Amino acid sequence: MANRKQRRAAAREGESLEEGAEQALEQDGLPDGGPAQPFPDHEEDALFKFEMVAKNFFLGHWKTGLAIIGTVLLAVLGFGLWEGGVEEDQKSVQAQIAKIDRKMPKENPLVAAGFQAGEEDETVLAQVQEGARRYEAIAAAAKGPGATMAWMRAAAAWERGNNADKAAAAYASAHNIGAVGVVGWSASSAYAASLATTGDVDGAATVLRAIADANAGILGEQALMNLAELYEDAGRTTESIAIYKEFAEKHPDSVMKDRAAGGMARVGAEK
Repeated sequence: MANRKQRRAAAREGESLEEGAEQALEQDGLPDGGPAQPFPDHEEDALFKFEMVAKNFFLGHWKTGLAIIGTVLLAVLGFGLWEGGVEEDQKSVQAQIAKIDRKMPKENPLVAAGFQAGEEDETVLAQVQEGARRYEAIAAAAKGPGATMAWMRAAAAWERGNNADKAAAAYASAHNIGAVGVVGWSASSAYAASLATTGDVDGAATVLRAIADANAGILGEQALMNLAELYEDAGRTTESIAIYKEFAEKHPDSVMKDRAAGGMARVGAEK
């Protein structure tokens, strides 16, 4: 029989083995000398098959996957660069326009109020016309809304410089860009007004009709109102009445309904 000393030694040895086993398991290992315990056969087969399928898929399709991801990233990057480039281009155009604006001579208050047809000072006229040419140079090199604004500035400068033909050409260029929204509406409306000034009522009417049909809300309403008043000013009463009636039917709650009613009353009385 083992004495007390031997029994204590055996107990200490057993505790040491148990602690070693626990530490090895915590470290995802096995105790030294312990045999590896395989998974059950069905689990081992399933994991092996899944691993092989995943490897085969990755090896067979990784190039395609990378190509798709690369294409998407390039598209996103390209759009970002394009969008940023467009924004920077428009800012550059606006800066160039503002630079010329600052150099233009102050407008004669009599001209601005309509009491005088145009500038009469030769020095001022020369400066205004040079500004108009510079606006045109910016417009010719620009695209989009920036080009439209530059053509509009050029047209206004040519009007101030007493050159109606060049003003009309600049308004036509602004209109032909086909900008959308308020910028396009302003350009087309100004072009229609320039046509009406030269006596081309039918040309102006065509432009205003296109604006009215293409724009919803206040922009379309204003274009239709301008068309009715264009015919009224030209003495074409029947056409004016027809447009005023169209306006009342399409826009009964418009903020301009009283204006339309007043126009209808005028042309109706004339008739």
